[in-house]
Amino acid sequence: MSRKLRDRARAFVESERGTVHKEPGGRIRVLLAYPNEYSIGMSSLGFQGVYALLNARSDVFCERVFLPSDDDMKEHKRTETPLFSLETMSDISEFDIFAFSVSFENDYPNVLRMLELARLPLRASARGPEHPLVVMGGVCAFSNPEPLAEFFDAIFVGEAEELLPEFMDIFGRGD
Repeated sequence: MSRKLRDRARAFVESERGTVHKEPGGRIRVLLAYPNEYSIGMSSLGFQGVYALLNARSDVFCERVFLPSDDDMKEHKRTETPLFSLETMSDISEFDIFAFSVSFENDYPNVLRMLELARLPLRASARGPEHPLVVMGGVCAFSNPEPLAEFFDAIFVGEAEELLPEFMDIFGRGD
């Protein structure tokens, strides 16, 4: 992993308030993704709300990931560093669920960029049990999810506060 990228991730976490610190062991690991840069994603109250909702559960360990800035994207490519979580700098393969919060249709291409950078097959049909479940929620899931349908294993159409608790219960049971 590139030292420059690691230092940048550490600086983001150290500069903010409200970061959740938990031990991941024995919990469902969720990587909450915002398909745009950190400053845009962190201005989304919906994104922050889902992060808090998931981390309020004792059976869930939720971290975040954002689309790298242009400079960071060049560094990812130069060093062949895959996408990683902000809080613990973990590889995507260590997560059970890769959950995208998509608020703007203009971010649809960024979803694909993030899947590529995470080294995951783009289409849901090409992923297997060794990959995290890739899901989508957010405003675009309500309004126009069809252009991205083939890239997600599940799309949540509705309010996270209503859907996520039941989904996490079912996922945790392995149903």
